[in-house]
Amino acid sequence: IMAVAAVLIYGVYKILFVISDIKVDGNEQDYADEIIVASGIKNGANLYSFRNSMAEKKITLNCPGVGSATIDKVAPSTVNLIVREEKATFYADFYGEYRQMSEKLRVMYATDKEKAVKDGLILLKLPSVSSATSGEIPVFSGVRSDAYIYDVISCVRDSELFGRIVSIDLRNKYSITMNCDGKYLLCVGDTTSLPTKMKIAVKVLADDMFKGNDKAKINVSDLSETSVVVDNQMILD
Repeated sequence: IMAVAAVLIYGVYKILFVISDIKVDGNEQDYADEIIVASGIKNGANLYSFRNSMAEKKITLNCPGVGSATIDKVAPSTVNLIVREEKATFYADFYGEYRQMSEKLRVMYATDKEKAVKDGLILLKLPSVSSATSGEIPVFSGVRSDAYIYDVISCVRDSELFGRIVSIDLRNKYSITMNCDGKYLLCVGDTTSLPTKMKIAVKVLADDMFKGNDKAKINVSDLSETSVVVDNQMILD
């Protein structure tokens, strides 16, 4: 009886719990098929033949535009792939190729400078990296701690100047600069009191002298003294 029961249970398991419907929810862009392929889940496979965590990791690694994925199995035959997309906010040069980067600095799709500028992405000039894998955050080899990079990114996101910043040079943590409006070089030094420095820059740029086309270097690295030097020969990016 036990043997017959075991055979019946196995038969039910193999026959009833067969995937016939895979759905993708949460993707605004039209690449649902890419997400399904990346997951490794196929119609005809058994519903319980794979681990959710492994399939979720495959999706985020192989689909750089997906920030996170959750898999919901609905017996007897449905798999729901629930994804959260990340939009490109930055771009950077990795080994001679420009790649989009998310707000959290995950490496995304390849791009070119003209398209990135058109899309309103901010160029990040990063310290040297030891690895930059699609779907993952780059590993920096040229710095002992990369925390300052995320501090700068967060501060820029919260600043009134966000949307006007064209590029951020993060290669030297003690001499961080930003290209604003394609005309002004903001020198902020290190991350000490960076929110305050950004607020000072906002006040300075509100002056009438910055309503023209002149280029200028604005140094706010020293909170006790802000300097402005007009230099129309200055090359930005």
